[in-house]
Amino acid sequence: TCSAILTEVGESIPESYTLGKSSEMLAETLKMYEELSDKWLKGEKTDDKTLHTTLQFYNVIVLASLFCKSFSLVVYFTCKAVQLSLHRGLCERTPLTLLQFTSIVTKDDNAVLCYRIAKNAMSLRERFDVEAQIPELYYNFYGRIAWRFEPFQA
Repeated sequence: TCSAILTEVGESIPESYTLGKSSEMLAETLKMYEELSDKWLKGEKTDDKTLHTTLQFYNVIVLASLFCKSFSLVVYFTCKAVQLSLHRGLCERTPLTLLQFTSIVTKDDNAVLCYRIAKNAMSLRERFDVEAQIPELYYNFYGRIAWRFEPFQA
């Protein structure tokens, strides 16, 4: 099961999770990003294969949670993925993780911050081999975030 796999890598899935907890975790993740982002974004790439695999697993769980219409779990898993990357370093799954996060949590009151996170995620493309992720990266950035701030191209 998903829970057993995550337990093997030191992660877990909560027994229950509410929208109230989602709001708290979202605020905590945004604060953590603001505190760490400058130094973290300039940091070295990590060769931590467990981080890469766990982020990839979280990315898939987020999509499954979206289809199940479990918004609280979508927020939980996107926040967990971002927090994990903030603590363990940058890898080739980090840009997509950040873009999934911003596309899920952007609201009017945090849109500028989320746009900055998304732009930072797109700038990470140059540091990693993300060719296979380009369609998903572009969809999340241009289709979900950039349209608020950038003019449409003809």
